[in-house]
Parts: sequence; structure tokens; C-alpha cells
Amino acid sequence: MNIYIKVLMGVAVVGFFVVLWLLPMSRSAQVTTDRPDYSIGDPLEVSIVNKLDKSICFSSCYPFLLERQDSDGKWLEYSYGECESSDVVSGCVLAGESKKFQLSLDETEIGQTRIKINYCADCVAGQPFSAGPTLYSNTFIIK
Repeated sequence: MNIYIKVLMGVAVVGFFVVLWLLPMSRSAQVTTDRPDYSIGDPLEVSIVNKLDKSICFSSCYPFLLERQDSDGKWLEYSYGECESSDVVSGCVLAGESKKFQLSLDETEIGQTRIKINYCADCVAGQPFSAGPTLYSNTFIIK
């Protein structure tokens, strides 16, 4: 076998493994914000893109949570009040679809922040919510 064929076979094998490695990454859900920084009181637009092969649904009480990074680099969840109703499944994003919504940053603190979203997969709207995996947005700064 000449060197040209060996090189082509090597490139093909490496390419195959790269595709196998990247394929699971493309099957995920992602949360992103519209900007890298905000001021307190600004509206923040959130996009959820569901590239999974199943629908994802969120909590009716806490569909999203904000976390702030402290000086040690640890993520601290904002303190939220008790939910006044039953925590049920709501606000689903179907497989292959996306959803956008706006948050108000009225009662936040300055600093490095991210959005935390607990979700359940293939759950039924109106049933009790049981958190499964967690999604995190990109980090952003509140000034």
C-alpha cells in the first residue's frame, strides 16, 4: 500500500471518530441570552433551543432560576419565595423547536450571573413536576 492510501485511510478514520464525538453534542438543549451584559431593570431575552429527540418541559413554580457567582467562583442561587400553587409540568418545548421569553432584572444583584433551568423530558403537562437534568445559560454580567 502506498503512503497516499495510508494517509487517506487515516484521515477517514479520524474523521469518523470526530463525527461520532460531535453527534451527541448536537443532540442537546441550549439556553442563551441576547446580550453579554445588562443593567438592573433591563429586559433579558432568553432563547431555549431543543435539539433533543424528545420534548422538554419546565416547572410551573420555578421555570428558571438565577445564579450569581461569588468571589470564590461558587454559583449561588438567588433566594426565591415559596411557591403558592402546585408545582406542575408546564411550558414545554417540543423536540427540534425553540422558545423565547423575556425576564425582568428588577430584583437582581450586580455581578457574573447565569440562568439555571431544571426540566423534565417527555413529561405530561399538568402532572406534578419532577426535575430531571439541568440547563445553564451562558454567563452574563449585571452592572
